[in-house]
Amino acid sequence: MQCSWKAVLLLALASIAIQYTAIRTFTAKSLHTCPGLAEAGLAERLCEEGPTFTYNLSRKTHILILATTRSGSSFVGQLFNQHLDVFYLFEPLYHVQNTLIPRFTQGRSPADRRVMLGASRDLLRSLYDCDLHFLENYIKPPPVNHTTDRVFRRGRSHVAIKTVRVPEVNDLRALVEDPRLNLKVIQLVRDPRGILASRSETFRDTYRLWRLWYGTGRKPYNLDVTQLTTVCEDFSNSVATGLMRPSWLKGKYMLVRYEDLARNPMKKTEEIYGFLGIPLDSHVARWIQNNTQGDPALGKHKYGTVRNSAATAEKWRFRLSYDIVAFAQNACQRVLAQLGYRMAASEEELKNPAISLVEERDFRPFS
Repeated sequence: MQCSWKAVLLLALASIAIQYTAIRTFTAKSLHTCPGLAEAGLAERLCEEGPTFTYNLSRKTHILILATTRSGSSFVGQLFNQHLDVFYLFEPLYHVQNTLIPRFTQGRSPADRRVMLGASRDLLRSLYDCDLHFLENYIKPPPVNHTTDRVFRRGRSHVAIKTVRVPEVNDLRALVEDPRLNLKVIQLVRDPRGILASRSETFRDTYRLWRLWYGTGRKPYNLDVTQLTTVCEDFSNSVATGLMRPSWLKGKYMLVRYEDLARNPMKKTEEIYGFLGIPLDSHVARWIQNNTQGDPALGKHKYGTVRNSAATAEKWRFRLSYDIVAFAQNACQRVLAQLGYRMAASEEELKNPAISLVEERDFRPFS
């Protein structure tokens, strides 16, 4: 049975909510079942009698990095992973994509589908009910009332999650408006021409026809242009929402261009942490110093973060032929204009690093 893209998206969004729910369970102070009743000695009795609705009482910050593959998201993720007060989760939706979605799209029988949905419901129920008792024998000190902030060896005040599997910020509205979360979205964008060049180099088989075009100078008749246009459309729609500043995003949304971060990593990181209301610690600053001025030879791993960051942001200009760039510019002209990326008018302009293709733009957080 085929599953529509909307159903797939709902599964992905549900997984984000599950991840946050599971994380919040481990923090005794951030969420409390039946808030305000513990002091009166009524919490246990009333919680047993009926459903509860929990709120984020401590205002722990939940950070969501909304990105796409090869947009610099690994680098941005490390800006949080290095912070002592932030617990960082790398791509939890990967498991949804690789486990649930293929089972829906491979034409399984109705009986198989019912089994899978039943298992999914059981999993959701366990997570929502915080049924994680099997971990308690391994946690020191032991949890109190089945709650602890020591599962990950030390308490963390904030949680950051990176995902490249949610297309647009609109898809996150239910989470943004959830009173149990203090969710702040950092949308990371990059010049689509740079994304295309990086994907062609990293995912060599998937992007084989783009590489063939580069090598032969002839556009393959069966080129999958959606590998480019989908990124541009998702960026454009999401950025349009963010720049319109709807009330539900007030204080919750920041747009970050990878190129700005690459050129001024310390300054941009300070702006990001300022938006989040979290002090920037010395571990992050030291990591930036060590990982943005590195030897290019150390940055060859496709998911590595040791880079000369400014040079990396411009590298795509020497990895794509001008005819591919011209094609990309025509296909993505709307989002290029929205984000302040200039068109290269000629081969000479494309290959001249003295000519910037990134306009000066000040994308301030919506506060």
